[in-house]
Amino acid sequence: MKKSSDILELTCKPTFFEDKITLNYLLFNRSDDDVFVLDVLPGYDVQNRKQVPNFDAHYLCWRAPQSAYLLKGIPPLPANKMVTIRTIPLATRLPANHTLERIFNISLPLKEGSSYYSPPEQEDCDIIEIDTIIFAIDFIRTTEENIQAFPAPHGLGFFNLKCKNIVAQAENVQTQIPTSPIKLWKRKDLFSRI
Repeated sequence: MKKSSDILELTCKPTFFEDKITLNYLLFNRSDDDVFVLDVLPGYDVQNRKQVPNFDAHYLCWRAPQSAYLLKGIPPLPANKMVTIRTIPLATRLPANHTLERIFNISLPLKEGSSYYSPPEQEDCDIIEIDTIIFAIDFIRTTEENIQAFPAPHGLGFFNLKCKNIVAQAENVQTQIPTSPIKLWKRKDLFSRI
């Protein structure tokens, strides 16, 4: 079986601002089969009362010694909470030999967090510096056993996937983004880090 990096190629161009980082990333499917990219979490527009894709949602944690791990994919379950419904990203079909380009923003300072946690307060964190962002994206091969895709109500081109075990079957592709030292709020609670 081909390695994840032989299936998808991830490149990323960050732009650093005073209050945020804008990440422009490109995924190229170099395989012979389509894949489902799992990089957008489901969201809800309260004002218009409809389901929408949340392009900026992400999971972020500290990783020793001086890195931040930034995931656009399936966030790990929380260590200190019971979860009845797991957060699973919307899927986008990426055909063989095609590219997918997206842009999203991360606020500065960086803060550990995921869809299962409220944003932390500064007093509940240790302020540390990082010099690298490890940027990762989850995907699943369309050739996985028993996989089914259903159009999602969040917008054209998004799917909800049904398969044997999406968490176990999902793969990951990543790249490293060097930074000048930037601050990260490292949570003091029982935050799930991967």
